[in-house]
Amino acid sequence: TNQNELTMKKYLLLIAVVAVLAGCSKHEVVDTPGLEGIATKTYSMSVPLVAGQNDTIGTVSFYDPTDGNGGPLEVTYSLTGGWTMSESHVYAGATEPMPTNNPGSPKIGKFPYQETHADVTTYTYYIPLDENVDMGDFAIAAHAVVSNNGSETAWASGDETFNDKGWGTYITNFYTV
Repeated sequence: TNQNELTMKKYLLLIAVVAVLAGCSKHEVVDTPGLEGIATKTYSMSVPLVAGQNDTIGTVSFYDPTDGNGGPLEVTYSLTGGWTMSESHVYAGATEPMPTNNPGSPKIGKFPYQETHADVTTYTYYIPLDENVDMGDFAIAAHAVVSNNGSETAWASGDETFNDKGWGTYITNFYTV
């Protein structure tokens, strides 16, 4: 039985390693062959949620199973380490009309998807998309007000920064391979 237990432990360890590696995937596009005339790709991405410019406090995950053909785009905040969220704000759409002021600071109060929370650790938005999303000009900005012995601003880590002197970022590479 010791040999069986050792084999079972190795098997469980292998499953755990595969699960961890799968969870670390930052950006994934999956082709689905043979589906003519309907969505053929699923897009998903998970990025760090960063508070106070330096502290990774969880993740924000993005998922679109429709290849940009009507969505919904799922945006899920997942906080860890005792952090909770009292507000969240999301923009998902063309880069140009993203609400900003003249210096380029994001106007999070004008983001079309926002919610006040009772100190939650997870929350998911389901955002309908235009059936003809311009994948080359698509941006996602995810902001939160978080706390863990004090309130902080948090942003989903993105590939672009706003044009102001702040530290907020947004994602423009979600629909690019």
